[in-house]
Amino acid sequence: MGMSRVDFKNVAALPVAVRGETPLPAPPRIPSQQGTGTEREDIQTVVPGEAEPRADFEREIIEQIMSEGRDVLKKLELPITSTRLKVDEENQRIVIQILDAKNQVIRQIPPEEWLKFLSRWQKVQGLFFNEQI
Repeated sequence: MGMSRVDFKNVAALPVAVRGETPLPAPPRIPSQQGTGTEREDIQTVVPGEAEPRADFEREIIEQIMSEGRDVLKKLELPITSTRLKVDEENQRIVIQILDAKNQVIRQIPPEEWLKFLSRWQKVQGLFFNEQI
């Protein structure tokens, strides 16, 4: 097996990888926070007398966005509700009522119409069937 011959007289002239030394990696380049001032292209020149109307326009836009945000938040607010459980005496059924902040019934389970239907149905059944034994 042939090995290449290395002349060790002038080791400093050899490349770093051949000498067995591993070079340190270069540190990453981090752009400065201040910059040189030449990289910003978004700087706009302001014409005298134009800055004041533009500031007013920006204020109007901000106020419009804020008012729309308040409207959205009002729509997303959940109403304050409470519940009430009661027993319908005529049908012997439990009734659930959902109340708003003013204690007015928003929804009732089962609905009032259904309770009326059940009471009528029991009267009709009483006509056909005698419960007495």
